[in-house]
Amino acid sequence: MKRAFTIAELLVVIVIIGILAAILFPYDHYLHTHKPKSIACLSNMKDLGRSALMYAQDYDEHFPPAEKWMTLTMPYTHPQVNNTLFRCPTALDEAPKAVSSYAMDTRLSALPLEKLKEPTSRVLLYDSTRTDWDATDPGQTFAPRHSERGNVVFADGHAKARKWEDFCKESR
Repeated sequence: MKRAFTIAELLVVIVIIGILAAILFPYDHYLHTHKPKSIACLSNMKDLGRSALMYAQDYDEHFPPAEKWMTLTMPYTHPQVNNTLFRCPTALDEAPKAVSSYAMDTRLSALPLEKLKEPTSRVLLYDSTRTDWDATDPGQTFAPRHSERGNVVFADGHAKARKWEDFCKESR
């Protein structure tokens, strides 16, 4: 004998679908608002990492001095975007007048590339709470703006989003 669904069973299915939709809706909102900013930030940082490496090629394989890294890498960026390139889109919401939301690890300042051990694991640039031109010690100013992660560029030019704990290990 064939048995049809009862109204109670249909209501249970509808309620379950409603609960799942209510759970997933905030995540969908996050994907459409925060994720694109995180991706744009990572792209900015990759471009800045490339700029620092191009600077190093032109200056005897040395990274720029940390206190002037923005000024010295600007000529290697596109002129139309270099005023926004140094700022994370998420940080623009927090501090719209900030000069930068990224910082350079001072320990790589003017370091010859040949002396750099394991460039794939050495932090070069990172999301920072500093909003001025200076470089800084990474442990003090790392800014996990993107779902408890901050974007990081390594000395070989690759970029990743990292959690605070991982960042601390990599910035030693």
